[in-house]
Amino acid sequence: MLETSVGGLITIMLGGGLVEKDLLKMWGKSLKFVGRRDRVMKRWGQKVNLGLIEEAAMKSDYVSNCCCINDVTRGLVLFYQADNFQIDHNSQLKFWLKREGLLPNNASVPDTLIQLHELPLNCNGKIDRSQLEKILRELTHLKQIQL
Repeated sequence: MLETSVGGLITIMLGGGLVEKDLLKMWGKSLKFVGRRDRVMKRWGQKVNLGLIEEAAMKSDYVSNCCCINDVTRGLVLFYQADNFQIDHNSQLKFWLKREGLLPNNASVPDTLIQLHELPLNCNGKIDRSQLEKILRELTHLKQIQL
């Protein structure tokens, strides 16, 4: 049984249960998988929870706020806000995340760490991931110009 919801996203009822984590969109007469509601993904055949990466980074002495996103070209990108913006903590933080054993597997270690003075917030005071993706595109564009 299918039920259409707001924005063309639908919910699927299977045997009385609800598949809540998958977002699907109707394209003509077929369904297309568009993503997940939670922030769990597969990487290198292993389950990676972006929220767990953020929790681990927040336990570091360097990080006051952070957000992890998955980018097609850069892989896992951890944006973080440090108490002392003058110091580049990228290598120390990456080493710390690997060493402390807070992440379940190597697939969960971020490929790129980017320190920002402040993380962008939306009108509800939550981290604005779309703005982080925009910042990442701009950084990628600048890096291509410098080469």
